[in-house]
Amino acid sequence: MFEVSVNKDYWLNYENTLKFSPTAILSKELFYRGLTGALVAPIQYDKYVVSLTSSYNDLKLLGLGGQFMIKNPNNEFFIGTDALYQTATFARGALQGDSYIPGPQGKFMGATFFIGFSMKFGDVIEHPMNSSYVPTGEKGFFGRLYDKIFNKDKNY
Repeated sequence: MFEVSVNKDYWLNYENTLKFSPTAILSKELFYRGLTGALVAPIQYDKYVVSLTSSYNDLKLLGLGGQFMIKNPNNEFFIGTDALYQTATFARGALQGDSYIPGPQGKFMGATFFIGFSMKFGDVIEHPMNSSYVPTGEKGFFGRLYDKIFNKDKNY
């Protein structure tokens, strides 16, 4: 698979707490037929992110989705759907009626959602020009371990 994305950040207030980051994504299968394009429109306020996603593929399927995420430097929690219209229609029908009424024949009737959690271990990844930590040349854990295993006499 080959993917290309283009992103631009826009700060919407002077405190830099409200950010809009539209992203265009193009994905192509290398060995099979398959081309998908997507537009993602996330709006971030502090650690909360709400995204709206639209996608279109070579099977002429249009998808509309949404996601809510809580984002910290070393972990993320997110929940969303990739079939926003179908999920909203299903939920509205389930909340309004006492009995199940099937949808039109041949149409998709159902709800989808995803939920996820990611956690990173180690230092927060920063750009070297804006780093809050400056290396002093000390050897890390693996460097000290290497020196203990392959200790050489410094007199030779």
